[in-house]
Amino acid sequence: MTSDPLRAHCELPFRVRLFPLGFPVQIATNSEAVIAAVRQSWDCFSQAFNAAPVWLDLGISPGENGSLPPTPPAFRSREHLLTIVSDPDNFIVCDYATGTAFGWLTPETISDPAFARFYFLEAAVLSLIDQLYLAPVHAALIAKNGRGVLLCGDTFAGKSTLAYACARKGWTLICDDGAYLVRGRADRYAIGDPHNIRLREQSKVFFPELNSALSSQRPNGKMAIQVATKDLGISVADGAHVDHLVLLDRFANCPAALCPAAKQDLLYHFRTVNKYGSIMTRRDRDRELSTLLEAGIFRLHYQSLDCAVARLDELIEN
Repeated sequence: MTSDPLRAHCELPFRVRLFPLGFPVQIATNSEAVIAAVRQSWDCFSQAFNAAPVWLDLGISPGENGSLPPTPPAFRSREHLLTIVSDPDNFIVCDYATGTAFGWLTPETISDPAFARFYFLEAAVLSLIDQLYLAPVHAALIAKNGRGVLLCGDTFAGKSTLAYACARKGWTLICDDGAYLVRGRADRYAIGDPHNIRLREQSKVFFPELNSALSSQRPNGKMAIQVATKDLGISVADGAHVDHLVLLDRFANCPAALCPAAKQDLLYHFRTVNKYGSIMTRRDRDRELSTLLEAGIFRLHYQSLDCAVARLDELIEN
């Protein structure tokens, strides 16, 4: 019988400190493959915030059921806890109260880095950072002349496409989707991932420079073109102060126009991404997100990307 049946004292000799979204994370593992995977996710980020680090201890061990391929995990949360469980051999548990997570994966799971990163590594670490320091917004974030604009809308609203169209016309891209408001600040400062952009295959119609880019299936089954922004010749930044929020209506059968929108039109978008964590954390995030309602709020009706960019240019210039 093993002297450590719970694996509570297994050695995790490989360590790395990285800065996803600019926040520190300390990762310990017994596998160099884990180190390579997290570096692939976050090596491009540098430290931007002097915050206490979050921690992930992750072991790699052969499974009890042989070399079965990994399956997408189930996510469950209650108060300050989150579990990510594929099976008894592939899981991570996050504790938001302490900013720590631990888990185990099989060699077969980590041998598929895209799968392991998407479902386990990035999901665990980003949720810790999110719960401790951020308030998420389902929006793209762009900026021009020091003024940030959140492009809001449901899936398929065209956030990524319009954000990239703006970046091609001199705007700065902070993220094409998945912005975060930094909590504890009074200046509505938001951040995201400026290093990669994901676009649908249909976007090649608008952006001929992407014709040679290949679509690939993401671990969640969605097809997308993923391009490193450093290869696109566009301006990027880690964050921006939010001056305006724009709800997108790209199928409007009318000339492109910006119209004032009511604050309640945005509440739905805020609430859909703030449904887990402790009661105190949810209240803190709601309070931070409510500060966005002090920004200018508009609805953009458009069909043509060029006309939409022109309306956003006018918004900033005025």
